[in-house]
Amino acid sequence: MVRIEQSAKKYSGRTTRRIKMLRAHGLIRKVPRANRYVLTEKGQKFSCSLMTASALDIKALTEMAA
Repeated sequence: MVRIEQSAKKYSGRTTRRIKMLRAHGLIRKVPRANRYVLTEKGQKFSCSLMTASALDIKALTEMAA
């Protein structure tokens, strides 16, 4: 039982640090009076570009850059 509590604490701390990092970079914002976060406009642009880049292969990206 102790291992389960330790891993839950570990993941909880990891999630907290990631949320702080995303907020510090302005990619997400907290919804007032709710335990929710939403993407900012900057976060939407960033996530869209990441998804686009991950959908393309390296060869296509190299050709686009040239």
